[in-house]
Amino acid sequence: DTLKFFYDLMNKVFLLISFPFYLTIGILAKEIVTYVFAAKYLSAVPIVYIFVASYIIGDMVYTFRPIINVLEKTELLFLSSIFSAYNLVMDIVLIKHLGLIGVAIATGSAAVLQYLYFFTALRVVSGPVFHFPFKTIFKSVLNFCPSLAFLFIYRKSIDSIWQLLFAFAVTVTLYLLFSYYNRIFTREELDFLKAQLGRNFQFIRGSK
Repeated sequence: DTLKFFYDLMNKVFLLISFPFYLTIGILAKEIVTYVFAAKYLSAVPIVYIFVASYIIGDMVYTFRPIINVLEKTELLFLSSIFSAYNLVMDIVLIKHLGLIGVAIATGSAAVLQYLYFFTALRVVSGPVFHFPFKTIFKSVLNFCPSLAFLFIYRKSIDSIWQLLFAFAVTVTLYLLFSYYNRIFTREELDFLKAQLGRNFQFIRGSK
């Protein structure tokens, strides 16, 4: 139960922070490249999309590492180094044919394989304690829908870096607002976060 508690909590923290951040970058990739860098780099947008997907999966991999340390199954971390070797080999192979897109594909596929490895290995070691966080993802996506609608409507009006920053600010505000009403954390999880960080998280209510 304790392992499940911390696994669920780490997934929820990730989905609260990283998931909407990466989604926003993916949606506004063209605008970010245009107004932060230059329009001549727009050809790099597909690479951004692939890296965004890679980082979403990659961040979810980190939810396993504290659990592995608690279980003292550090050999799982050692064995996972094979995916670093895979990433390096695929970089060399794909960059010749696809350039930077090949590097992005290699990194993304390595992240997916590493996630599947940890997920499967921990279920073998600990039984069906670990599950894919479908419910939390569904709630996070639902909470992000108003921000998503805003971005798709407003992005056509963005023509400066200031309007880009405004889009980010509104997106974050809407997401936190709907996260407050559509509760992600349980009361027990929220109490634990308050105790650890010494802050009163009034903007995220715990469900009963």
